[in-house]
Amino acid sequence: MADDILILGLSKTGTTAISQAIWRSLGAQHTLHQEPTTFGQADGKSKPADWHLRRCGRRGVVTKCLIFPELDPAAWDQLEEVAGHYSHRIWIDRDPRDRLISHTLYGWYRGHGRRIADRAERQLWERKFEQTLVQVQRKEAEAASVNFCDLLTGWWQEGYRERFAAEQGELYRHLVQRRAQLARDWHLLRYEDFIDGELRSLGDYLGVAVSNEITVKLRQKRVARSRTHGDWRHWFTSADVAFLRPLYRDYLALAGYDPDDWRLAEPQVIEPAHGSGYLKKIHGPFAF
Repeated sequence: MADDILILGLSKTGTTAISQAIWRSLGAQHTLHQEPTTFGQADGKSKPADWHLRRCGRRGVVTKCLIFPELDPAAWDQLEEVAGHYSHRIWIDRDPRDRLISHTLYGWYRGHGRRIADRAERQLWERKFEQTLVQVQRKEAEAASVNFCDLLTGWWQEGYRERFAAEQGELYRHLVQRRAQLARDWHLLRYEDFIDGELRSLGDYLGVAVSNEITVKLRQKRVARSRTHGDWRHWFTSADVAFLRPLYRDYLALAGYDPDDWRLAEPQVIEPAHGSGYLKKIHGPFAF
């Protein structure tokens, strides 16, 4: 059985659910740490490598972290130092098209808006949230009526689409460059395989059977949205496909997805619980 396990991925790749599933499969023998280090993000959450050293060494820990290489390329160097303390390391891949939807909607999490110190800017955030909510409701009524890329968080800022394309392109270029190294030293797990229960390879790696049937803690339920995959086929339009295809092609191919399969669903159906209802849950008075 694995001693110390590090679970890593980009935000909104299922790291919370997967880390809890692994931890529960190990019984009460391990301690779960959620995001003690956020690689690449200087927000006060980053723990130095010696923090990990003190908790590893056959002590039985499951540590889940996120990485933001687009914010700081040096995050990979910090990660390499930390990862060496763990006996087992798991990298989570997720289809970037599904991740984009989850990441964009979660970007309206109420806590994010609260971090804006300037009152006028915070009020602008609230107004734009309300306008976005209306657009999402329009899309739920008729999916083709609104391009998903016109819902991107920050869409009201001049030149945002161009900056988004540059940032996404840079992010996935980083991943393509680093993934070969990850493949040598890490167990690679696709989020879609976790959802489908295809976990034999993961179980063999850890030395224990892993189940995807878990209940996420109440305070973390704001993170979970649909726990499905392929949702992008209902959310995207042909204009979205033309805009996003070149950004994700290389990563899709490298991570085992079909880079040429951009077929949209017919008919397109967006459940309000996964769209406007989710936005209300994370941003409104009932947000956790």
